[in-house]
Amino acid sequence: MFSYCLNILLNQFFSPFFNFSVGSKPKLYAKITLVIVSAVTTTVFIAFCIVLGLLIKEKFGETNNNCESGNYHNVLWDIAVGKPAQQSSTFPPNEAERAVDGNRNTDILQNSCSHTADSPEQNPWWRVDLRAVYYIVSVRMLNRGMDEHGIDVSDRLQNVTVTVGLTESSVNTTCGFFAGPGTLSQLVVLVCPPETMGRYVMVSILTGPLTLCEVDVIGF
Repeated sequence: MFSYCLNILLNQFFSPFFNFSVGSKPKLYAKITLVIVSAVTTTVFIAFCIVLGLLIKEKFGETNNNCESGNYHNVLWDIAVGKPAQQSSTFPPNEAERAVDGNRNTDILQNSCSHTADSPEQNPWWRVDLRAVYYIVSVRMLNRGMDEHGIDVSDRLQNVTVTVGLTESSVNTTCGFFAGPGTLSQLVVLVCPPETMGRYVMVSILTGPLTLCEVDVIGF
């Protein structure tokens, strides 16, 4: 960002200094006026670039490095955190909202994961309402880890389908599929097809229960 601004600065605003020549008084006055205007404009432009650069860095981090390396997911951000969520059933007290609360603890006993009912259930699902239509780049699911009693059921996360939709009743555009089985605290990343758009994102499996310790929806 800074180098781009500097290039514009040198090519556009400082040219009067390099082309200055003494001629008639009207031309001299015109040159002096142009230099003064350029100096003022330069100061404003530098201030704008500095502020813009700080804002971009605060919002996205070091965006130039991420873009140049092709790591676009780090430039985008999680648009699901804090949004309303629902699930097909609930194993209390593991509500659907716990998968979008920003808490990445994978011990379900620490009240950080969503969990559908333990009883047999066909096609249990979890869904988040993004409250607006976005382009969805990828969906990341954080699987449960070992709990404080040493119990490991991380392999339950398998045959997972992630879909996207514009309305609550039509969440049927496939983003990706994870065959599994999952492992302890595994972060499953599914990259959606280009130009996938939607307001709702749904995670579903063939048989329950479905446990999600965090779901990140990366988009813009």
